[in-house]
Amino acid sequence: MNILVLHGKHQCGEIFRQRIQRVQKLALREFPSTIFHFPDGLHELPLNEGDDVATRSWWRDNHPEDLKACAVALAAYCKRENIRSIDCIFGFSQGAILATLLCNMEIVSQCAPSLQSLLEDTKLLVVAGLPFQCFPSSICTSMDGFYCPKRTIDIASLHFVSKSDVTVADNTPELVKKFFSRSTIVEHPNGHVFPTKAQYTDALLNQMRIHCTPPVQETHCEEQEEELESLDDIYGDEMSVLCKNPPQLMFKVCVKGLQEHDKNCFLNISFTKNYPDSVPIISTSHVGECVGVKQSSPLTQSIDSAICVYLETLAAESLGMAMCVTLVMAFQEWVEDLVNDVSSGKDRLLEIHGEYYENGICTMMSKEKENVSKASDGRQQEEEDEDDDKGSQVHRSRKAAVKRMMEDDEQIEDEDEDE
Repeated sequence: MNILVLHGKHQCGEIFRQRIQRVQKLALREFPSTIFHFPDGLHELPLNEGDDVATRSWWRDNHPEDLKACAVALAAYCKRENIRSIDCIFGFSQGAILATLLCNMEIVSQCAPSLQSLLEDTKLLVVAGLPFQCFPSSICTSMDGFYCPKRTIDIASLHFVSKSDVTVADNTPELVKKFFSRSTIVEHPNGHVFPTKAQYTDALLNQMRIHCTPPVQETHCEEQEEELESLDDIYGDEMSVLCKNPPQLMFKVCVKGLQEHDKNCFLNISFTKNYPDSVPIISTSHVGECVGVKQSSPLTQSIDSAICVYLETLAAESLGMAMCVTLVMAFQEWVEDLVNDVSSGKDRLLEIHGEYYENGICTMMSKEKENVSKASDGRQQEEEDEDDDKGSQVHRSRKAAVKRMMEDDEQIEDEDEDE
């Protein structure tokens, strides 16, 4: 796997390599064949006081022709290093802008056609400190005073953003969601840096597991069909098969929302060709309604994004095994925890998407919590008394079905050993 790493302004390849050594070390431990490439920017900058190494930038201000020179130089670098394909691109600050532009094939084809073939199979973009206000105006479109990519970037992308980063625009998360169709946003408190602490490195490695793991050549049709039959036995009418080839499933999960009202939310799982040796495509809907958030609210997207990141992480840890039952159970538990947190007054929605919570959700939630508190004293006893109702019977029957599946698998394993 080849990873192209693009440093920021007032850095160079070697400086940035030292600053992300932890990321390199952990990535190489999990992906031993990975090669990190650290090219230098085109323009050397004057030494600042205390600098031992000359720093560089990729282009000069008000020199749009430098972008083409960057692309040509990167193409020459890849040829010199015998790089035949670029699987992943990391970028920081000015390097994050360049990394983003490299994911636009229209721009690449105009600037350096020989580089285009190297980027056709790029699977993941990872950027930190992306300053939208610094995109070259000559090749980008203007929006709300910022220059942004003319086309949506459809490569999977991970964005590290920080509210204390004074170098980037305040509305960076909104711009990311608008111009990166498959984006994951991870916030950190450390300002204008490429974060390398454990939790952020784990998030990066998880995206590499999902998007950069080499595909398995063998097909898994038989395994997928067997899992579909088992899921039909367990969930019955609560599962809809939207498509059979490849399987696309929709699970209806009923939870008690605020004020003890039953609410239905939905989990969609689409098998990939190599499932279960690759992570399925996961999406959710109507989760926000369980805590009083309207489906049309911008907060809904943040809630769905948060739970999908959690489920994708769980799926990445379950590769090689049938995982739909695990994902459905985890989905239900996550939604129930969200409802309980909101009911008890915890700022869970503030964690998920602070500004929308402040702009109106908070007032609505206070009314909901006032109503919920009137019935909270007897809630635990009511839940215990409901153990014999239809929902509990369905839950127990599912557990029994799962247990039977596991016992059947153990029996098959025993028979294989006897043979």
